[in-house]
Parts: sequence; structure tokens; C-alpha cells
Amino acid sequence: MPAHSSLMSTAEPLLARLHRGVSARRACLLALALLGALAIAPAGARADLVAFGSPLAVPATLDTSSNLNYSGTDIPTIIGGRAVVVHVSHDGADTVLWNGQLASGTVAAPADGQISEVRLEGCAQPAADGPPPVVEIHFQDLVPRPDGGAQIRVTSQPFSIPVCGAGGADASTVTAFYPTNLCVAHGDYVGFNDEGGFDSRAYPSGVPYQVMGSVGGSTMYSFVRNNGTNNGSVMRPGDLTNHDGFVANPGEELMMQSVLATGPDATPLCPGGSRGLSAPIIPGRIAAVRTSKRFHLSPAGVLSLPVVCYQHAGCSGQVLVDLPNAKSPRAAKPVAHLASGRFVLKGDHSSRLTLRLGKKLVKRARRRRGLPVRVTVINEVPAGPPAISSIVLSASRRR
Repeated sequence: MPAHSSLMSTAEPLLARLHRGVSARRACLLALALLGALAIAPAGARADLVAFGSPLAVPATLDTSSNLNYSGTDIPTIIGGRAVVVHVSHDGADTVLWNGQLASGTVAAPADGQISEVRLEGCAQPAADGPPPVVEIHFQDLVPRPDGGAQIRVTSQPFSIPVCGAGGADASTVTAFYPTNLCVAHGDYVGFNDEGGFDSRAYPSGVPYQVMGSVGGSTMYSFVRNNGTNNGSVMRPGDLTNHDGFVANPGEELMMQSVLATGPDATPLCPGGSRGLSAPIIPGRIAAVRTSKRFHLSPAGVLSLPVVCYQHAGCSGQVLVDLPNAKSPRAAKPVAHLASGRFVLKGDHSSRLTLRLGKKLVKRARRRRGLPVRVTVINEVPAGPPAISSIVLSASRRR
């Protein structure tokens, strides 16, 4: 089981209908309507959302149990009083799938940002005479490696894939999922992750997740390993046995499409995201505090600042808050030092820094209907002087 760290508005009603699963004919009609909606969108409409991955052009007729390129194992056993040999394709263990090459479409994220939506075609096949299939799945940010493999950076919250035959779900059903704060970098892949669902009788090679299609010119990669698909796990070509590891599956395509949000459509927890913010208050690509130009203190005078690290290698430093000179707010020498705090962040992560400014400042802010304060971020830069940036904001008491 994985260890977790987490279109334009005119199209949203149509996509909501896709979430429930539709027939191939209805999906086609919806796609035409979607194209029409986008065609009539005003020229000034935002383009901060872009889809990449599979175009979902064929049904998901292939599954993870029978159609991955492992040699498998022949196991002698007794069934119904007869000696038989059962072929087990691979371990029924944790699995990651991702597209390495597409006959049509873009395999990797075209920019830094947030995966706001994942559209997955297909369903989980139940055994004819066995327990219900495990339906829990995840989506993962996969960082490409120079050797052609990938490393798992971040895993989404769990979702449930439809069961084939339940509610009309079939190989053409497209379901939309909405991950929370799933950040990616330019060039990263988005992977499909399942937990295997092994059952010695019903699912010896794991649950057949029918999420792949037969597409000439496409190549899908798979990695199967018990407890081997956690955050930080590395999937290398050549790491292969007859029953698990890394393998290429030519002529197969993961029927999954991702929507990348950037700018005002992406959370500020992801690089370049600014949803809900008027502006980043401290420029630079090391670590920054992000908030609006006016923020509120708690009645106890506590200030909570979101600090975001933009470097893969991590960030560390200090945040200083002081009371600037009223006549010259940007003057170097402050009237009074109010608070300071230290941050140490993992790469591409964020956290909140809590600073106590005091009740006296709250009273002053209330009397003046706002009070200017200066926030300074001091980034510690290896083998060089610290990078310092600051800005003056207006503090007011939260009502």
C-alpha cells in the first residue's frame, strides 16, 4: 500500500456528466458539444488549464492482470480433483502504470503546476466467483530519470474506480477524479497506481484493472512490486523478474488524461500557482511568503504566513516581521522588531509559519484601521551570501 506525503468553466457541466460514466455514443456526443463550447468561448478566456496524456480515443479493453509484458510463473495445483497448471502473469501487488510514448498526444506535463483533474477510462473487473475487487486507486507524480525510469515524488489521496458492470460501467466509461494539491514539474509524468488486490483464488495476478487500450505507436510502462510504489520509490529499467519489476508494454496505452492547472487556477502550494492570492508578496524562486497585500491578525496578535519552497533541493532561512518607519516604510532601519521565525522546507513543499506579534499591535491596527508591517525573507544560499527580499503589507484585526 502506498505511503502518502496528496477546462474552462464552459466545459465543467459536460465533464460532470462524464464522471457518471457514459456509453461510447453518448461520450462522442458530449465530446462534440464540448468542442462546440470551447469554440464559442471568448477570445480573452483564460488558458490556464491544459489537458495532456491519452486522447482516450479507443476503449480500455486491456487489463493489468492479463496484458502486462511479464513472463509470469506456471504453478502446478489441484482444481476439482484434477492436477492442472495455472499461469500467474505476475505478482498481485502494488502497481504503477504510465505512458512513455503516445501515438497521439503529450505524455508529460507541459509546465509546472497542479493536476486539477484526472480522466480515467475503464473499470475494475470482478471475478466470476470471488470477492468484490479492491477499488482503491491513486494518482502519482512521476519524475523522469536519465536511465529512462522514473521516481515517485507525490501520491494523491485514494479514489474508487468503478466496477465493471455496476451502474453500467464498461470499457468506454470515463470517470473524472479531482486530486488535492497534486503538484507536478514540467516534464513529469502522471501515473495510475493500484494496490494489486491479490487473492490466491480469485485474483492471483491482482485485480484486472481494465484501464489500457490497444494503440499502435504507443508504449506504456509498468512497475509491479509489493510495497514498492511509495513516495520516493525508484523504478529502473532492468529491474525485472518474471513476476515483478519494470517492463515496457509496446502497443498499449494507459487510457488516462490529466488536466494541468497553472497561474490563478492552481493552488499556491504548487510552483507558479496563485489561486486566491492577489500576488506573491516576495519575488524570487527560492522560498517566498505568499498572501494578499492585506492580512489579518488573530485577536491574540498571531500571524500565520504560508511559506513556499520553489527549489527541488529544499529551502531554509528566516522570516522577519518589523514595524517600518511611517514616513519611509522601505527604509532599512525599522522602528521596532516584532517577530521572527525559522523555516526548513523540503523541495517543492510549503508550510505555515506562525508568528506572535502581540495584542498591542492588534489594538494599534484597530485604531488606525490598518497598520503597515514589513515582512522580510532571508533565504540561506549554499556557498554564497543569503538572498534577502522584503515587502510592506497592511495588517488589520480579524473581526
